[in-house]
Amino acid sequence: MITIEEAFDSTSRLFIRADQHVEQIGIDTRAFTDSDPYEIILEHDEDRGDYVHKARIVRAPISDFSVLLYEAVNAFRSCLDHSIYASTRVLLGREPERPDLLEFPFGRDEKDARRKIRPKSEADPEIIELAMSFRPYVGGDDLLYSLDKMRNIKSHRTLIDCALDVKGLTVIGGTFVSAGPHPALSTFRPFWDHSKKELVLFRSGQPVSEYNVEISTRVVFSQASPSPGEDIYRRLYAIMRKVQGILVIIEAETDRIVRSRPLAI
Repeated sequence: MITIEEAFDSTSRLFIRADQHVEQIGIDTRAFTDSDPYEIILEHDEDRGDYVHKARIVRAPISDFSVLLYEAVNAFRSCLDHSIYASTRVLLGREPERPDLLEFPFGRDEKDARRKIRPKSEADPEIIELAMSFRPYVGGDDLLYSLDKMRNIKSHRTLIDCALDVKGLTVIGGTFVSAGPHPALSTFRPFWDHSKKELVLFRSGQPVSEYNVEISTRVVFSQASPSPGEDIYRRLYAIMRKVQGILVIIEAETDRIVRSRPLAI
């Protein structure tokens, strides 16, 4: 007999490790943005004739966010596969013959997710239907499905890029004079220039008096990621809570099924 505790041990250990990565990402991203790791620079746009105000990164973060993200995403995704495997071990009372066929059924849509349930899989039908009830596909639970999309980027040997985003921007003092067709001050949503590792803040005419630019920032997923512009810590924390809830439910349902069976004589 394989106990619940024994079967779900690897799932729990993987989850704890992923949770540690999320916590570290939260600590390190806050430390990075609180350190004001940039300098405000001014560039003259020769083609337009106006000026571009930017924040250039001058100090690297103490950890590689993309690598921590890689490890956390992989662990969370593996937790879900492990939970199906663990449940199957308990309900069969033995090792599955084809563990490679046991996976959490993600898909592009519900039909695609159901195709992931292999004909020779020994997973309990009730557990599979329970997994499907979490709607792990596009148009279902988008937060849950984003985990699978991020893991697939990782699996294709590409780390997910992170970017810097502006939470607040203040310009103190300063007079800007336009000598052409563009306004003296042109504001827009600041954006991350990935190629230069710079935040583009705003445009203006020529500065003719002293001024100061203050910004507050956060670390987000890049525009090329499955969750563009999302705060990486907040997104990962939400995924962590989602996965945690699913694991608890699958383990509890496995236990319920075991208890509902007649006792062997």
